[in-house]
Amino acid sequence: MPRLRSTTICWSTRFKGCFTRPTFRKLAFCVLVLGVVFWNSLGKTEIIDRIVAIVNDDIITLSELEEFRKSLYPRQPKANDWLRDELELSNVRRHVLNALIEERLIDQEANRQNIVVTQKTLEDALESLRQERGLSQSQLEMALKNQGLTYEDYRARVERGLKRTQLINRAVKSEIEIKEEDLKVYYETHIKDYMAEETIRISHILLPLPSNPTKDGEAETLSMAKEMLNRAEKGEDLVELARQYSQKSPGVQGGDIGYFKRGEMIPAIEKRAFSLGVGEMAGPIPTPKGIFLIRVTDKKGGKPIPFAKITKTLEKDYYRSEVDRQYRRWLNKLKERSFIEVKL
Repeated sequence: MPRLRSTTICWSTRFKGCFTRPTFRKLAFCVLVLGVVFWNSLGKTEIIDRIVAIVNDDIITLSELEEFRKSLYPRQPKANDWLRDELELSNVRRHVLNALIEERLIDQEANRQNIVVTQKTLEDALESLRQERGLSQSQLEMALKNQGLTYEDYRARVERGLKRTQLINRAVKSEIEIKEEDLKVYYETHIKDYMAEETIRISHILLPLPSNPTKDGEAETLSMAKEMLNRAEKGEDLVELARQYSQKSPGVQGGDIGYFKRGEMIPAIEKRAFSLGVGEMAGPIPTPKGIFLIRVTDKKGGKPIPFAKITKTLEKDYYRSEVDRQYRRWLNKLKERSFIEVKL
């Protein structure tokens, strides 16, 4: 069964009867009429709002959707391509509406299970959030006012968030048990995420280019680099080659330059270097600094970290993954036994 179907009613046997009664339809219609029209001075009606979804015995209006959307996606549409912007806005609205429906379902379930947040828990959370932002109480209230919120609005939102957390802890997190065999399966499945960082050791020769090189000068340097590469591939030492050629072309350098990780070298050199095996060479490699010849002399890492060394990390990663999986499963079941009608 699709999760949400536009203008199509999805309900379980448990809820079917109560939501198809004429009284409910009349109530929904009255709410729609009263909530979305007003009389202007000329005695005409103008539509200012409408229902975009019904979630059990709650409704979600377009104004609620827009307020929620703007809090998540504050970027304003561009004015130079109205069709693209309308399509983008429509897609964003559907995505946001789905999130809003899920929040409404969670709030309803929290109320059904009589989840209660104590005043102390709420006050502690409010104080912690205020301190995290480094604001005084008056500064916080002013910041909320600039966003069109009162402190009571903010307080209610924090309380709803705490209720949701308590519900999810009870319904999802308390059901998760971490077993070693599950960790091993997770480790094998996500082995690419637990590779030791690869480092390589490089020897090089650099043939610098003049600040304003001519085509002939570049061609001569490139020819010299190819000649040196040919000799190095036959076994000659890079340091000795650099010393010899520095007599012909002052500035030529060569030798061991140590170990490097990805992201620490010139991109053109890195791409070639990490594709080489130990003892292999690459070049000539043009760079802004000049032309390089490189040889990889050692490699470390690039292999999976042993399971026993990262057990704690695996436990955290597996737990987060399992919370997400179980949460989606729980939420889908909540949807299946609920009445949801989308009118967007």
